[in-house]
Amino acid sequence: MCVQGTCCVYLVCPWTSPNLYYADSSNNTCVLTCPSTPSLYANDLTQSCVSTCPWSTGSYTFYDNVYRRCTLGNSIGNAACPASPSTYAYNATTYGVCLKVCPSGLFAQDSTRNCSTTCPNFYFINYTANLTIGMCVATCPNNTFLNGTNNYCVLAISNRMLALDCPSGQYGDPINQICTANCPGNSSVQMFANTNPNINMCVYVCPNNYYSQTTPSRTCVQTCTSSYISLTTKSCVTICPTGTYAQATPIAMCVTACSGGLFALNSSSPICTASTIKDNI
Repeated sequence: MCVQGTCCVYLVCPWTSPNLYYADSSNNTCVLTCPSTPSLYANDLTQSCVSTCPWSTGSYTFYDNVYRRCTLGNSIGNAACPASPSTYAYNATTYGVCLKVCPSGLFAQDSTRNCSTTCPNFYFINYTANLTIGMCVATCPNNTFLNGTNNYCVLAISNRMLALDCPSGQYGDPINQICTANCPGNSSVQMFANTNPNINMCVYVCPNNYYSQTTPSRTCVQTCTSSYISLTTKSCVTICPTGTYAQATPIAMCVTACSGGLFALNSSSPICTASTIKDNI
């Protein structure tokens, strides 16, 4: 019998109880442990050293970096799932396998390459080819928003039945990447909630036939609350712009000419009035 490391000619490497030898094609020997340089792993199925552990039914077996084995379990050595292609360990303490996509309800962690029930950071739900992919991330990815009620990174709109969008009454804030009930508004940024259920986003400009309103909330509305629609500024105002007058009926709106028997009255707050004193304009 040849001993490990000697030059032997085998069609198949021998099984010598309790040891199984593996064919190492890098140096044409039968070995008990596959080499780390080049990085090879023992595959029991083929009784050979391989660079990539086998893939079957959507999963890789574990890469055991201590015993240099492809193994279904994680009970020996320091089993790790490969980062390329990106895979994650599932059910590592029993029959663990390396999965490209963690099962529903579990979340992939790049730091440990495991499928976990919880995340140390936020996680997001991503739809790709109708697959739900849960992953732990430090920050929400582009075009998703942090739902502070459950730490999901979600779309502004998707399917409320699955709670994968911002909660009702909240909107996607693209500046801060959060779901918020109050869109940003300060000296440098003016955004308003587009309440269209197909949009549900904070926007700089309200869509056609909607007007920006700051009170009681920063919202795009079709009818202003305790104020007037200004077609000039596409906003709700309490004082109409120069050259227009506040007319309360039939719609609270700033108009260039009063109607319905009302008269334009120039004042600090130009309005349409029923007064018989007609303003000279």
